[in-house]
Amino acid sequence: MLEHAGYELAHWFADDCASEPRPAAQRFEFQRLLGRIGRHDRLLVCTLDCLGQDARDIVSQVRTLALRRSEVVVLQLGSFDLAGAAGQAVLAALAAVADMDRHPTDPACMTPIATAPQTRTRGRPVCTTQAQRALIVQQHRAGESISALARAANLSRASIMRIVRATSLQ
Repeated sequence: MLEHAGYELAHWFADDCASEPRPAAQRFEFQRLLGRIGRHDRLLVCTLDCLGQDARDIVSQVRTLALRRSEVVVLQLGSFDLAGAAGQAVLAALAAVADMDRHPTDPACMTPIATAPQTRTRGRPVCTTQAQRALIVQQHRAGESISALARAANLSRASIMRIVRATSLQ
């Protein structure tokens, strides 16, 4: 796959990154790779998750490789260097995600709706009283049409149908 993307491979390290739920620095093949990669070498990986277990691990590994002046190319993201200038925006976004993982959101910020007063009604105000609704339902059961009930109560047919349907579901 890497050769089809136009890259010539000098060394090959096969690391089954998806099956090992460990940080990249603790994987044997990745350690071998870090020991072998040098200045101005290019590391090619197919997917971003091969560089680390989570966002923090990926940012750490890319920064380590950038300090060695090595290129990091993730084919999944395109053919630009993650350790270079073009990849800094992606790395900054990953660092922000890693920072969010590290600092969970304050629970007080997560529950503003739960702390709202429960007596507050939502939606459009009700235009009929409970007694009017009961009378509409009683007249409908007696055979009065929806249109006649709507004219008598000065409501829309949809409102009358909603009142009748609500009581039939209870």
